Amino acid sequence: MLAFMKTVQDNDSPVRIFEAVVQVNDQRKPVMGHKVVHALNGSVRGEKVALPGLIFKPATENIKNAHSIAIAQTLIDAGTDMTVYNPEGMKLTQEIMPTVEKPDSSYDAVKDVDASVIVTERDAFRALDLKKLARVMKGDVLIDLRNIYNPSEVVQTG
Repeated sequence: MLAFMKTVQDNDSPVRIFEAVVQVNDQRKPVMGHKVVHALNGSVRGEKVALPGLIFKPATENIKNAHSIAIAQTLIDAGTDMTVYNPEGMKLTQEIMPTVEKPDSSYDAVKDVDASVIVTERDAFRALDLKKLARVMKGDVLIDLRNIYNPSEVVQTG
């Protein structure tokens, strides 16, 4: 959306509707972080939370405008011990989030965490083994912000 808006601006075309969409999207970013806090009974201070996947678009390494960064920052500000995994773009992830733990795999990212938050639709995260996820996590909270998984299947696997 931002690239499209830049192209429209460069060609002196009207952009108010696109600016409004970008503004609404930007306002939604921290709201999603607060939804995670709410799902964890209103407090995440001292909780270990994983975001196994930061990049929201397939076939890209760019996370600079990813909603996941704002969600992670909201959770960090609320007192979580954050773990992130990004299959691509780890150098950029390190630059943007230097103090956050960054393991080598999605399952390492969720090991011993109280909650895991799915923030990407990438294929690697559509195919997580839910039983394995339940085994390696300490807690049993999976927050699927992309609606990838069937809630009853998630509950059934623990």
